[in-house]
Amino acid sequence: MDVSIIIVNYNTPALVCQCVESVRKHVTACRYEIIVVDNASADDSCEQIAALPDVRLVRSDSNVGFGRANNLGATVATGEYLFFLNPDTLLLNDAPSILLRYLRDNAACPKCKSVGAVGGNLYDVDMRPVHSFSRLLPSILREMDFAAMELFTRLRYGRNRQFNHTGKPLDVAFITGADLMMPRQLFDSVGGFDREFFMYYEDSALCCKVKRAGHRVVSVPDAKIIHLEGQSFSVSAAREERIQTGRRIYFRKFYSTHYNRLADLLNILTMQAARALCLLLGKRDRFARYDCRYKAYTKLLRDERNTR
Repeated sequence: MDVSIIIVNYNTPALVCQCVESVRKHVTACRYEIIVVDNASADDSCEQIAALPDVRLVRSDSNVGFGRANNLGATVATGEYLFFLNPDTLLLNDAPSILLRYLRDNAACPKCKSVGAVGGNLYDVDMRPVHSFSRLLPSILREMDFAAMELFTRLRYGRNRQFNHTGKPLDVAFITGADLMMPRQLFDSVGGFDREFFMYYEDSALCCKVKRAGHRVVSVPDAKIIHLEGQSFSVSAAREERIQTGRRIYFRKFYSTHYNRLADLLNILTMQAARALCLLLGKRDRFARYDCRYKAYTKLLRDERNTR
């Protein structure tokens, strides 16, 4: 088996069925298997997915989150490479074979580090580019860039800061978890997805471990995939709390205590400044996003202090 395609489902059977159909339609140049991990869905997901031919269903006893569910899928996978694919994606071409070929061709490069993880270009349903990767790993710099409406990365990387317009492979900081492929052996050697993350930041944490193991992370634009989530952005307190929890775990794992304290202070200050600037400029939608993030983050800090 060349590639094990692992899809995590939670109450989205219709999306999973569409995703699986797009895989069957486009993947012709490699041997693959499809594994769907159900995160204890409350609907009839398991019944619908079990009825799909040639799909292996793995049932989790509880909702263990994105990374740990993918780890469950990896335990039963037989492929030489693992392709983690979101249920809300649709292949536009034979992306798995394209990514597989690039990984194999660059597994041992005499002039540079080997490639350890790859992903393709993501589009919305109207074929507009959406977030496919990041040029910066989570850090103080990345948070300041976000607060400055991505001014730094816009100046340095231009239109290639989160989508690959070059038409050529591009080294990046991390690939979004919507379409991430890597060798099974490397996935196992770095410990897979960190079990402490529930959702958000687990993809950047995995790519960080891949980089620290001496490998490159590369965007391969020839692989093209629709990501339905890219159509819109919804502001949600629960979502922001999960994002900020993932952020806290990431920073604690990869940075020192002093760095974390400085990051906390700067994060609060930049979010306050961003809220004020958005109000001044009349950008109410963006203000709502920053305000929701600020409230979720300060609540998380208060909860941590109260539990000490």
